[in-house]
Amino acid sequence: MTDYSRPTPIGEAFAAALRGTVARRRSPQPPFPDPSISSAPSPRLVDITEACELLHCSRSLLYRLIVTRQIIPIKLGRLTRIPLASIDAFIALQINATLAGR
Repeated sequence: MTDYSRPTPIGEAFAAALRGTVARRRSPQPPFPDPSISSAPSPRLVDITEACELLHCSRSLLYRLIVTRQIIPIKLGRLTRIPLASIDAFIALQINATLAGR
């Protein structure tokens, strides 16, 4: 049986991302806002379909990543949402693992 009381590497990376200690990719901001660009804020949570599109993976693979606690979901009532910080932490860990394997 899996011990969920111990923090996992992805859980620690997710917590660090929530604290803002994980460096995020940001484009440099122009000195003045460009009126042609929409000022609508980007979503912080995405649904399963959007997460699959972001990761370019199938629903079954995404659910497998959720079950193995590599991606941390949030339940809002009966809705399942994936924080972008969780996706960013997963990608960062995959990049680090790839670079460490070299």
